[in-house]
Amino acid sequence: MAIDANPGTRPVPSTVILRTDGPLVFASIDPVLTQLRERTLDVDDRPRLVVLDFTSTPEIDVTAVTALAGVVSQLQAAGIEVRFAGAHANVRDYVARLGRDERAPLAGKATIRTRRRGRRLPPRTRQPAPWRTGPRRG
Repeated sequence: MAIDANPGTRPVPSTVILRTDGPLVFASIDPVLTQLRERTLDVDDRPRLVVLDFTSTPEIDVTAVTALAGVVSQLQAAGIEVRFAGAHANVRDYVARLGRDERAPLAGKATIRTRRRGRRLPPRTRQPAPWRTGPRRG
């Protein structure tokens, strides 16, 4: 989102806010990562904070999580704090499940936050559908 296109918006010093629009999957992750690197790692005056706004990202796949985790690790190694904002419950749940895998450290290393009325919400857990009975497979 460009600041010029939003009157009254001002930049936040030493902060990069990047909003993704649409699902992050194997076909769409590369331009996002390129833009993220160009605005953070490839500049002389690196930001102290990166906020990835996932408000408009309803879905993420394992390829995108793995690739994003690699860049998040690079940012953190460079001393840049990474935060996620507005992540949908299904995205948070999926990343948390993959967080046990060393290929996708997003859930453990970066903070995924959502806010409602100024309070931080705990991560949601997916509940089984009420019509489901018996043990889950797989």
